[in-house]
Amino acid sequence: MCLSLNFSESPDPSVPEFNFCAYNSEYLKQLSDRSGNDLKFIDMSNDFEKSKYLCAWAHSQWQHNGYNTPFREDPVSILSEAKEGKRFRCVEYSIILHAILCTVGIKGRVLYLRTEDVESRKIGAGHVVVEAFTEMQKKWIMFDPQNNAYAEAEGMPLNALELGMALENAPESVSFPGKGRYFRNKYIQFIRPYLYYFHTDIKMAYPQNYPRTQVALMPIGSKVPEKFQGIPLDEVLIPTNSYSSFYPGQDKFHL
Repeated sequence: MCLSLNFSESPDPSVPEFNFCAYNSEYLKQLSDRSGNDLKFIDMSNDFEKSKYLCAWAHSQWQHNGYNTPFREDPVSILSEAKEGKRFRCVEYSIILHAILCTVGIKGRVLYLRTEDVESRKIGAGHVVVEAFTEMQKKWIMFDPQNNAYAEAEGMPLNALELGMALENAPESVSFPGKGRYFRNKYIQFIRPYLYYFHTDIKMAYPQNYPRTQVALMPIGSKVPEKFQGIPLDEVLIPTNSYSSFYPGQDKFHL
């Protein structure tokens, strides 16, 4: 990420309202029962602690495989296949974490991170994580369930945009609580190229209907991507430079 990258603080009226959990209550009940989560030892008033716990839970469901895809994309089906020994990608970790956050009433979304050369790169142009809005901090926080990690700078948990800007401007300030130096160095090397384009769906439930509509947060002056690794996008993109519209409800940013 270049030091010259800029985003806008001004609201963007072209960004529609997000539906952060479009699952119905019956499906969420089924998912909650299937997950077997036991939160009785977690302070249920502390949504940050719940989010960390559920990120670790999602991480533990299988060992990562970057090539396998599930038969169906809905969370219950993914969990069923995982219990049969199947292993999946960052996408599936994030789908189940987002959905299980919904079951405990935490607003969240799946976030698709993209490299600057997303259109031409042949492989490895994207990574998928989850952002959760915690009432405790009144902000969005990025959780990476594939790696069971979240980031802080100066004691403040970060969303994906804040992490990208912190790594560009003050990388020494970034830490990953509960992780050692080796993880920190390897993870920064891994995640940094992906923090250029940020895509998320307007309607958050899986499986998705096509064509999907996504909002794409991108630096001022950047090109709106039309391809992913050389393949035309199926999604309809609403591009924006406004981080205030992309992160509704968050008033203070660590940028």
